[in-house]
Amino acid sequence: MAMCLFIPFSVLPIRRRWYEIFLIGHIVLAILAIVGSYWHIVHLYKHQSGFDLFIYSTMGIWGFDRLMRMARATKNGVKRAYVSKVDDEYIRVDIPGVEGHGYCFAYFPTLSWRPWENHPFSIINYTRNLPDEEGSSTPASCSGTESPSSPGAASLQSSFEKSVAVRTKVPGHIATRNRRDGGISMFMRVQNGMTKKLARMAGVVTGIPVLVEGSYGHEGNTFLQGHDSKFAPSLKYPNTLCIAGGAGISAVMPALGQCLSIYGRKGSTKLYWGLRSRELVDAVESSIVGPDGETANWGEIETHISVGSRLNVRRILEEELDQVSAGTTVIVCGPLAMCDEVRYTVAALARHGKVVRLVEESLPW
Repeated sequence: MAMCLFIPFSVLPIRRRWYEIFLIGHIVLAILAIVGSYWHIVHLYKHQSGFDLFIYSTMGIWGFDRLMRMARATKNGVKRAYVSKVDDEYIRVDIPGVEGHGYCFAYFPTLSWRPWENHPFSIINYTRNLPDEEGSSTPASCSGTESPSSPGAASLQSSFEKSVAVRTKVPGHIATRNRRDGGISMFMRVQNGMTKKLARMAGVVTGIPVLVEGSYGHEGNTFLQGHDSKFAPSLKYPNTLCIAGGAGISAVMPALGQCLSIYGRKGSTKLYWGLRSRELVDAVESSIVGPDGETANWGEIETHISVGSRLNVRRILEEELDQVSAGTTVIVCGPLAMCDEVRYTVAALARHGKVVRLVEESLPW
């Protein structure tokens, strides 16, 4: 019975609306399934058939997974998370002293009576990118030209490192600590549950305790994965086209960083970002939009911003893929409807001979 309940308790509407119920329900059902199976075998076979060995191995694997997750969550120690309000819809959470990529699971043990709760969030690295003083901004850099001190690829890397400069106010002591220790930043859309509680902590100077488990995804750095990122441009796919909706920009940022590779400079790199609030643009990157238009060059990345109107995904894909001869990696992260439309369009274009591959970073969990 417990195993059967896994399916209805794991459907998307429950995960989206009652993530906390899904999380604790998943753990409780797993324990009930293992314990129930063990006593079922003991009752039928009295430890004589060897079937109980399968249960022992299951207990070991599941227990090892939980222990490793606890170890990964505690390896960085208890850090402080600083919440700032972007607008009425989004918040930003800065965690100094943590390194990561892709996404992580964040535990905020003091926000509720359920300290085991954790939520997945996409990571933006902002090491050394926060302002020196309260309310100031890191100077914007839209130019892709070489700097006198660091020619070639170094200037592109410098341009990308400036890409997460912010206009939101950050207390000076937090900025100083971040520049010294490094850290990660996460942008969240405020909904019910944990994000709503986090929004109430916006502006708290002392921050709140947080444990960070991870990071996961984006960069292959294990024995099985090797060392190649799925985002990195290659000889066959030198072009990169990123399509983001709202806070989905945080998931495609690693792709933009990978485009600074040797192959990325041989192809084109473009970003299309649709969102409802201009404040989120200012919070993510102060130089992503030019002062007199909605498009600008971010290093070698051509950027198109659409504020308050939906992106015409089909037209974008058709026009962009018609302009290139080599292969293109399409990366999308945003609402389900946007991801579905991109996936259908890419599949249709691939059937008609376009050399294209798709990487989908889904926001819903």
